[in-house]
Amino acid sequence: MFQTELNAWLQSFSTPWLDILMQSVSFVGNGEFIAALLIVLIFGFRLRLGTTVLLAVLIGSAVTNTLKRTFEYPRPVFLSAEVGEPGDSNPPQS
Repeated sequence: MFQTELNAWLQSFSTPWLDILMQSVSFVGNGEFIAALLIVLIFGFRLRLGTTVLLAVLIGSAVTNTLKRTFEYPRPVFLSAEVGEPGDSNPPQS
């Protein structure tokens, strides 16, 4: 039912610098990073911009969580030995 070939193919391009880049991109979605960004925007720059970003983050989070609960797909790493763990710099090779 679930295909993991795309995940394994994408992981075949893994290099140390690309892993660091992708982990950095992923960190931008981290709750602590978003909270710090919102504090800086709201209190450091403009209240209106900060509240707009806060509203966008809250709506985006609600939609994401709703979709995750609706579909409940398992992570590819649980479906195939060819797919490595997220953040694994040496994914299994086929």
